[in-house]
Amino acid sequence: MNKKLILFLTLVILFAFALLGCGGEDMVDEEGFEEPPAEEVVEAPADLPAETEEETAPETATGSTNPDGMYVHPSGLFSLANLGDLVDEGADSALFAGEGQQIFAFYLENQGDVDENALEDLGNFLLTEVLTSVGLVDDFVLYPDDMGAFGNGYLLPFDFSSAGYAEGQGELYVQSDGRTVYVLALLAESYDAVSTDWIAVVESLMVGDSVAATTGDDTPSSTGDESPAGGDTTAPADLGAADSGFRPTVNGFSFENYGNDAVSANLTPAEVQRMFGDQVCASLNGGTCTLTPPAKQWMEQINSYMDGGHCEGMAALSLLMYSGEVSPQTFGGEVAYDLGLDNEDLQREIAYWWTTQSVFPAASFRINESPNAVVDQLISTYSDPASTDTWTIGIYQWDMSGGHAITPFAVEDQGGGIVHILVYDNNFPGETRNVIVDRNQNTWQYQASTNPNEPSELYEGDANSQTLEIIPTSNRLGLQDCEFCSSSAGGGGLAMQALGYNQIWLEGGADLLLTDGEGNRTGFVNGEFINEIPGAKTEEYKFLGIDVWDVDKEPVYLIPLGLPFSILVDASRVTEGVTSTVSMIGPGYTLVVEDLYLDPGTTDVIGVSPDGRQLTYSTEYNDAPDMIFGIERPEADYEFIVAALDIESGAEFLINLDVENGLLSINTDNTTEYGIYEIVMYRIDDEGEVVFQNNDIYLEPGDTTYLKYLEWAGPGTSLFIDIDYGSDGSVDETIELVDEYLEE
Repeated sequence: MNKKLILFLTLVILFAFALLGCGGEDMVDEEGFEEPPAEEVVEAPADLPAETEEETAPETATGSTNPDGMYVHPSGLFSLANLGDLVDEGADSALFAGEGQQIFAFYLENQGDVDENALEDLGNFLLTEVLTSVGLVDDFVLYPDDMGAFGNGYLLPFDFSSAGYAEGQGELYVQSDGRTVYVLALLAESYDAVSTDWIAVVESLMVGDSVAATTGDDTPSSTGDESPAGGDTTAPADLGAADSGFRPTVNGFSFENYGNDAVSANLTPAEVQRMFGDQVCASLNGGTCTLTPPAKQWMEQINSYMDGGHCEGMAALSLLMYSGEVSPQTFGGEVAYDLGLDNEDLQREIAYWWTTQSVFPAASFRINESPNAVVDQLISTYSDPASTDTWTIGIYQWDMSGGHAITPFAVEDQGGGIVHILVYDNNFPGETRNVIVDRNQNTWQYQASTNPNEPSELYEGDANSQTLEIIPTSNRLGLQDCEFCSSSAGGGGLAMQALGYNQIWLEGGADLLLTDGEGNRTGFVNGEFINEIPGAKTEEYKFLGIDVWDVDKEPVYLIPLGLPFSILVDASRVTEGVTSTVSMIGPGYTLVVEDLYLDPGTTDVIGVSPDGRQLTYSTEYNDAPDMIFGIERPEADYEFIVAALDIESGAEFLINLDVENGLLSINTDNTTEYGIYEIVMYRIDDEGEVVFQNNDIYLEPGDTTYLKYLEWAGPGTSLFIDIDYGSDGSVDETIELVDEYLEE
């Protein structure tokens, strides 16, 4: 039997097998795996070759024998009593052969529990898609009436024929630990002749942590079994020279990676101030930081993107706690594993370190030239007793989507040019998992899931893909550069190391397409990403790739400062009405179109000036989205919300912020009916934040109104607007606006 074939087939059937184990008969039928009638022989595909002697010839085994004489698979995931000779061994399987019998053992990770009500479907599937496909079985008859529970699993008897047995009798034993499913398949000339030994093998099967216990290995096994509360206090196993000493059962977190629904807090103004300093505070009145409008909008965007998961924060913070840079005692535990997610301070801390992937200098350096370069650096770091460096790993799919962050802590040489990078994956608490690197081919692979509730996915790459990277933890420490602060235009943030950028963010299910004045486009066209705008680029955050966790997150678009462009919001690919929010954040300003509704197949165009001071918008609906302008100024910062409460369908209006003269204007040249508008203004200065609101601003078609916001005396006083009827450049009337804002 070919080991690569076994591994390949196992990977191919992961998803379908999950359906069988969790969905029952109906789901199996929907997926097209037809259930053969009882007692009916299912013919094997005609083009599958029979097993040959060459294919089953003994190979050099890499498994081991524990002190009790039991075979231990190289993965460390299962062990069992020997019944015959080991004749083949794969990454997730082993084949034993003795007189008149064979036993094929294998496992499938992240498949959940076995469904007792779907045993017949499961048996048919395993026999057809695994045993038949790899040539161990040609035909079979499954006996559902004789299936039943045994020990920690289930026995599924069947008759079969194959190249080795004209008429054979077999049995499947299936067991799950809640995450990984283990299968033993007996193939015998006579079941009665080997039944006693077979049952002894079944009873001897050990999985997960129990395997490590029989070998005396303190290294955590890669199963779903959780370690006891408080963490594993046993001494770390000696993994060789390239070992940092970090262990997932002590230094990792005991809870899984999570989205925003699981927590009450992410970044707050305090964390933003800690990251960038007081420059992000429009006011420090009473010792409390009130963020500038751009900083506030940036914080809200970052927090919304964490809904895809907090892996980056968990990977980095676990290392910082292990190295002593952050004390677990601050959050109520001796080690990271002691801590629970029901701790708001810890939630905010994880969010803080998640955010460091998006700022400079934290994300200024990474090693991603090749898998071998990553291994070389980790070996160099972990083999040097004087080194204090630690690293996080970033993995991506081939198209750079589905980014995920994990924590490496040791490198093991497997021989033959194969090395394992041992990692703590925060989707699987308490486990040790392996990134497999082929030093000969300069390739890597890792079975992972960007969502702990979804089936595993194979991540892989080579010397050219740059899909495997390591980032030093040390650069995350200390103040970070603020690319959205008014003093940072052209500065040194991650997005602005050589050139300033406007950041364009999207929340919601639509797509974005940005177009510059020359017709160059960046974004999505018919579902395909293009980038034609000179100097434009995107940022993909780990756990923020497209389609991650089914959260509608596009990349963050970076458009060079000073470049005019328009934004097309496209609902062509959605099947039901969708609400989206588009934000532009630049150095010292922000512009937001909030709660923009589109029906399937429709689009809206937003015209923006590159300095964030002008917005043009037209809508086919009578209720337009909120338009938000934010600006930093030396004397005070301002944020304006303009809402069209009642306007005609198809209306277009232009909003402009004249910072030098202190005027906010609304122009209705391209309307044919009057509209009603609401304005809310926030002013933040050294005294704190105050609010003005008026929702009774009536504008006739073709008029321009100017809100003189610098003249506002404060809460409870009125503001005045100048109206230019016909927009001919002269003020025709000044109207008083009463402050209607009520403190709650």
